[in-house]
Amino acid sequence: MIIGTGVDIVDINRVNERIAKRILGTTEVREFERKKHKKQYIAGRFAAKEAFFKALGTGLKESSFQDVEFITNSLGKPVVLLHRDFPGFNYAHVSISHDTVATAQVVLEKQTGGIILSLGSNLGNRFKNMNKALEMISRAGMKILKKAPIYETEPYGYTDQPRFYNSVIEIDTDKTPLELLRSLLEIETHMGRVRTKRWGPRIIDLDILLFGNIIFKTQDLEIPHYDMLNRPFLLTLLNDIDRLFHPIATEVSLEEREHERCKLITKLW
Repeated sequence: MIIGTGVDIVDINRVNERIAKRILGTTEVREFERKKHKKQYIAGRFAAKEAFFKALGTGLKESSFQDVEFITNSLGKPVVLLHRDFPGFNYAHVSISHDTVATAQVVLEKQTGGIILSLGSNLGNRFKNMNKALEMISRAGMKILKKAPIYETEPYGYTDQPRFYNSVIEIDTDKTPLELLRSLLEIETHMGRVRTKRWGPRIIDLDILLFGNIIFKTQDLEIPHYDMLNRPFLLTLLNDIDRLFHPIATEVSLEEREHERCKLITKLW
């Protein structure tokens, strides 16, 4: 469902390069500094941000232009990077064009699903832990659409610990990224997770891998998950539910990576 669309146009010749640090976010500034046609870049990003807030239907209000960035993926396509919660959508589509003017269109869409969580456990009854987490996820208002098989995998990062059961699920929810994070942390706490060592043993571990095609980065949360491309078992699991996707690294391929040895436990939860 399309929740909003916005269009904006900016006269490139009227752009002053000195507004860059007021308009652009930190990632955009790095791109801007490498650009030859700097006015063109600023005009395109300014138009895209105006179009975004038009599509949102709120205007700036308490937001700033730096709460949303339009960065380029590996194919040069502009994609959306958010630094705060904006409710109502999990996909954002943007087009930016330049001539004597810069024009931008942004379409915000709420698709069913497209939000991918990972589950892991290596303490106690791992299978029971995974199933309890699923029950609590459902009770917290998240509809489970797909479940990947469960694989037993070697521990990642800190290796002196038991092997993990791992899986991924696709869900549908109206929660924003930070609301979703809070719900998952509450489930982990309720199930008795205690954080003592990074990558250490855990009764349950719940992470947000993907949130539609949105890129999201705050002090507390990064989507897509910052390390997912370095964990071959996650790519296997995403492939199992036909969600092998990354909004920045557009050429994610199982064949290009050396897989960790992992054992299929069950396809039936």
